Amino acid sequence: SYLRRRSGFQTGKRKNSKVIEIVKYPHYVDINPENDLSFWYPRTANIGFKTPNTIITNFTDAETNLIKTGKWNNLCEKDLLERIRIIAKQSGKLDLSNEMFIRLGNSSNKFNFDSCHINEINELYQKLMIMFDDMYFKLEWQQSIELVLREYIKTINPLEITPIEALVILDKIKKKSEE
Repeated sequence: SYLRRRSGFQTGKRKNSKVIEIVKYPHYVDINPENDLSFWYPRTANIGFKTPNTIITNFTDAETNLIKTGKWNNLCEKDLLERIRIIAKQSGKLDLSNEMFIRLGNSSNKFNFDSCHINEINELYQKLMIMFDDMYFKLEWQQSIELVLREYIKTINPLEITPIEALVILDKIKKKSEE
């Protein structure tokens, strides 16, 4: 069996990997917890630089089974949103009425960015349906699946602002970081 690497194909199994069958072709997939946002985010959240406010929760076993078997349309939107609201309220870290970036613990659907960006929490369920559809082959082998909601950090296209506007924005950022 072969493992696709940047430098080409390599034979053999990596230390922390699991063999999966995709269209009758064996693949190795990472099962390292270090790939999950829940592993590294707590280690980097308070080390001196700004990180987006974030909440992380696991899908329940029943929800995970629905996702893994391609039946994500059967997820209960009401239960999921209620659980997220409780977690957000308890943590106090994320305002669910603001824009957010959503992803799963070990991957995002950033190449279909519209599925990762929500303007407020009531858009979550529909965007998850798109993510699950796009990422099914990454999800079907996972033992658990994490849902990650992060503060959306707007970026500025330097081609759309004047140099003076850029200096004003940088000044605001500097003042905020000194608070």
